Amino acid sequence: MFEGATRMLSEQRIDVVLFEISDGPLRGQNRVPLDVFRGVTAHGYQIFRDRDSDPVDPEDESHRLLGRDAYLHNYFASVKDLRDLTVTADPGRAASPKKVARRRATPTR
Repeated sequence: MFEGATRMLSEQRIDVVLFEISDGPLRGQNRVPLDVFRGVTAHGYQIFRDRDSDPVDPEDESHRLLGRDAYLHNYFASVKDLRDLTVTADPGRAASPKKVARRRATPTR
């Protein structure tokens, strides 16, 4: 599923991958959610439902989705723990979690 990014994923040059799993396109390719999950976990990435969640087990998550009539869900994959990352619209302006915590703790005038 991520054949076009295999080299970048294997070199872990991508910090965060946002992807969608939907039953229609997967059925059309004769694939299941686990195929997609394995496409990123094979390179050392963990799968998250959202930024604040624990990583999901790919097999459990695949079974959870397949137990529904229809599904469409977004996921994040990262070699880092997403709970430790600060996400901004401008990657050049991203700050470390410690800097963000200090900024929030500093009173404004």
